[in-house]
Amino acid sequence: MHEGVFTHPTDIVLAVGKAVDEVKQVNMTSSPKHLIRVEVQHQWKKPPEGWFKVNCDAALDLRNGRIGLGVLVRDHEGQVKAARSVTKSGFLEPTAAEAMALFEGVRLCKDLGILSIIVEGDAQVVINAIQARDPTCSKFGQLVDDIRSLLRNFSRWQISYVSRNANNGAHKLAKEATKMIMDRFWNLSIPDCISDLVSTELSAHVD
Repeated sequence: MHEGVFTHPTDIVLAVGKAVDEVKQVNMTSSPKHLIRVEVQHQWKKPPEGWFKVNCDAALDLRNGRIGLGVLVRDHEGQVKAARSVTKSGFLEPTAAEAMALFEGVRLCKDLGILSIIVEGDAQVVINAIQARDPTCSKFGQLVDDIRSLLRNFSRWQISYVSRNANNGAHKLAKEATKMIMDRFWNLSIPDCISDLVSTELSAHVD
């Protein structure tokens, strides 16, 4: 108790964890194939011409033991290239589920033959782990290694943490997946559950 002020141990642990993440960010160097973006986006933005943006998210239905994964791929005009909702049964730690969603997103882009991608997710811990060069020993470490391996198939790639508002399309697809009994894939069409959202984002002309 310094100067009569008590700091709860939990607050200290959180502060130290944040400081470690900040040090890692400062010391990270980017490879020629990708750029690390520091700013946090709070609205979905179109990717530059020649790039595709893939948003990924996970949702958990703990009561029914369901995991939903959502992936949304859009081009530089904001048009939907592909979308996917993946449903799984069982229980996963939230960070592991988020890592699985990012894996599904990167794998989908590889299968589609896309060469330049900007990957976005709203799980900062997972994004930081993928960006870091050191091996990860977390519960989702194998998924992070698998994502890094998949990213080597692209000529150009970026990966960024964004706020939930900038990742709404993938989030809605993930939530929808928790209600499904089988996976769904949309090719060059917009899923009904996000049609209004996509229209709103396009009409906003966010560049």
